[in-house]
Amino acid sequence: MERPHTIAAPQVLPDLPAYVSPLGDGVIEGRAARREHLKRNGCREVDPSEHKPSYLNREFAAKHGKAWDEAGARARDEWRAKAQRERLNEAAHDTARLMRNRN
Repeated sequence: MERPHTIAAPQVLPDLPAYVSPLGDGVIEGRAARREHLKRNGCREVDPSEHKPSYLNREFAAKHGKAWDEAGARARDEWRAKAQRERLNEAAHDTARLMRNRN
């Protein structure tokens, strides 16, 4: 069976969809913005060969025979608590500003 003639062409990938920065720097739109964001924050992409899975849920890790990352779970919990405090503080400031503007 004869193969149809194919044309070799470069593969063009679409730009990255916009996403909210995990560092809290706003919305990142596109590859160029991502590169600049990583550079500005002293970050870099993790090569897949460097990735070591981390299991922060003790029950999940035990159920699947994986090692639980206690230090990682503690750091996650501290980060969540700090983020919650910041959100509450921001909400309190917003409420106070609304009350001042109301009068």
